[in-house]
This record gives sequence, structure tokens and C-alpha cells, in this order.
Amino acid sequence: MPFLIIVSLFLGIAGFLIYQNYQLRKQLAQQVPTSPIRKTLLKPSPNPSPSTNILTKYRFFPDIKTEFQKIKEKYSGKVSETYKLGVLWISPDNLSIINDGSPGIELYIFNCSSAPPSFFKEITQLVSPKIDEIMEQNGFQINQKNLSNSIEDHRFYDYIRGYEKEATKCVFNADPDCSIDSLTMPAHYTFSFGCTEAFGKNYQQQAPYLKDLEINDASIRVQKRIGDFVELNVNSRRGGYVAFAKLINGKWREIYSGQDFPSCEIVEKYKIPKEIVPNCYLSKP
Repeated sequence: MPFLIIVSLFLGIAGFLIYQNYQLRKQLAQQVPTSPIRKTLLKPSPNPSPSTNILTKYRFFPDIKTEFQKIKEKYSGKVSETYKLGVLWISPDNLSIINDGSPGIELYIFNCSSAPPSFFKEITQLVSPKIDEIMEQNGFQINQKNLSNSIEDHRFYDYIRGYEKEATKCVFNADPDCSIDSLTMPAHYTFSFGCTEAFGKNYQQQAPYLKDLEINDASIRVQKRIGDFVELNVNSRRGGYVAFAKLINGKWREIYSGQDFPSCEIVEKYKIPKEIVPNCYLSKP
């Protein structure tokens, strides 16, 4: 009997201590958020919605989105905002400069797979004049090098209209392809409007490669550069390839281009670092 009493007392004391410890931890937890550091760790930093960010980037963005919304309401579609547009701009010396990470608005129109051939032209003719009007009201001029003469003008493949005002370049792009580029989105036409102020910086970075390698009617993205070697993605309006170049006597010289890695013979000949070409293939004897 005494043994049972001792056990009961022990369990009662243990339970009391556990309860007090719980209450103490609860009290401390309630006090911790008063610390500014703790608040910073627990409370998510303010992250305005993409809609707020994008639409305040340029004062004409809300008007552009409104026009896209009107088209979306008339046809089955979707409007979204992004900071991931690649705005392509043709420079005065005819170089294709890609401006990645540009803010913009996209319009997707569905049901293109079952639509008549005139469907794309009909939508483009509705929205394009409205964008012209908005940009003119905001002091922008049409740039003739970044301009399709008509919807039937396939010089750029897409139908484009470029606008500029000082350092700001904006492009309306209508893609005539009925695309399926997502598992969650049905076949669609894509219309986009984006702007960049980074053209000058991007021109300085990209022009040496484009000029030295005589890359015409295509843009480039630098994938890797190690010392005197560089790997480039070369992108035409539809399609592309990879190019490897070496800086020789102050100019970039192509040492390989294609859809695959260069041969081991080329790698050995030019001593291309593994950081640039991690794999190669042996040529057939």
C-alpha cells in the first residue's frame, strides 16, 4: 500500500511539473512576438500582388490590360501579368537584342485549333489600333525597324509593333501559331505587350558576340563564359541552336555550332574548359 501511495505522489508531482512547464512555454511564446526580430522571422514580408506591381510600373499598363480584357470577354481567353517577357528589339544597326525579365501583360485566346484562318487576323485588327492609340497618347513614337507592315507581313514571323520614348522600348507581339506549350492550358494564340528600359545595357553586352560572329536575324543568350570561352544560345524567331566561341586576338570566333555537344577533337584542339563543355563525343574513324 505505501508503495502505491509513493507512486501516486510521484505521478502527481510529475504531472504538475509538466503542466507548469507547458504554461511557462505558452506564456513565453505569447511574449516572443513582441520582439521586432521575432516578428520579422514569423511575419511574411509584404509581397504586393503581381497585378499591383505590374500595373504601376507604367501608367499606360492598366489601359493595355483593359483592352486585353475586352478581347478576353468577347472570345474565350485569359489575361495575365508577368515580369518574364523577353522583349526583342531591333537596334539601329539591325542587331536583334533580347531584353529578358521585362514586365508585361499577356493575352491568351483559346479555341484556335477549331477556329477559321481569319480568327487570328480578326483579333489582331481589334486590339492593335487600340494599343497604337494608347501609346500615342502617352508620347510614344512607332519605331519603323520594329514594325510589321501588315498582318500578312511575315518578316518577323509574328506581327509586331514597336514603340519608343527616350530609353523606354515597348513591343506589342501577336503570335500566329496555335500553340500548346502547357499541360494546364488548351491550345491558344498568344498576344503580349511588354516594355524595357534595359536596351542600352543589353546592347552593350550582346552586340560584341552578334557582330564578331556575324549572327544576323537572331538573338543570343549567354549561357556560360569562362575566360576566353563562351556558350551561347542562338534564337531565331522560330528555332535555334547552341554556339561555342573563343576570344582570339580580341574578337569572338565560332569554334562550333549545332544542336549537340562538339566532338572531343574540337574540345581538345581548342582546349575548351569542362565548365563550358562537360561532355563531348568521339568522331567516327
